Amino acid sequence: MKLIPFPEQTVVIAKNQPEYLPFPAHKFDGDSMGRIAACWQLTWKERLRLLFTGKIWHQIATFDNPLQPQLLTVEKPAMPPRSTPASESGCPAKACACLAALLCLASVSARAQTNTNTVTVTLTNINPQLAAIVQTLEPLFTATNWAVGPYAEYNTSNHKWGGGAGAAYNITANVAAWLRIGYEDGDVVTPSGNAVFQLPVNLTVFGQKITVTPLAYTGIGTSLSGLGKSNYTPQGLAGVGGYIRIGSFDLLGAYEKWTDSGDKVIAAVVYSF
Repeated sequence: MKLIPFPEQTVVIAKNQPEYLPFPAHKFDGDSMGRIAACWQLTWKERLRLLFTGKIWHQIATFDNPLQPQLLTVEKPAMPPRSTPASESGCPAKACACLAALLCLASVSARAQTNTNTVTVTLTNINPQLAAIVQTLEPLFTATNWAVGPYAEYNTSNHKWGGGAGAAYNITANVAAWLRIGYEDGDVVTPSGNAVFQLPVNLTVFGQKITVTPLAYTGIGTSLSGLGKSNYTPQGLAGVGGYIRIGSFDLLGAYEKWTDSGDKVIAAVVYSF
């Protein structure tokens, strides 16, 4: 987490004090409480941890003086824009030139196909390497073999409950990539990535056709919080299970083993699209 500059700032506190970090802030003119406002930015790891814990710890150096009122908020306070000196405004012509260069990089034409509810994007006059990347990624956004959903987990080693959410992309009918992030015991956050191997089997039960898919998977994960010195240490994982498809939904169950986090039972409801 770090302080970042913002357009409305009017001062940088401790700018020339190397023992402190510079503190960009906005001073509210004429405010009876002498308010200032600053903006903090979280790292991606901190965002994930905050998403699951909902907690921020706040430390203040009071030097044994009375504590002043403070307010933490995710809403930006109303601040008048700072008048920017000409020396800081930059060169408009240079900005226009950069914009023109970006516009010349690619000529994009989009054509909506109302009969299929899709949008076709054609790239022309584009760098060949960039075009190759776009063509490689295009199936990920046009295919209809994604699956997402929440899951619950029970750790049979420490008898603690948890849960999370995941997304899977079916590369073929038998191979899928699975990304998920879990939350256990109020503090342990564990993102993981898995390669899934599956074998769909079509059955007829009481005259109804259903698809049963046994699967096995392996992958790697880590803990972002809750495990002390073991945080950010990669862990191997492997599991077996299966799911039953009902319409666009899958009911999934699995048993998995982590190298350092114990054995877990997984139950999920997955939506395929």
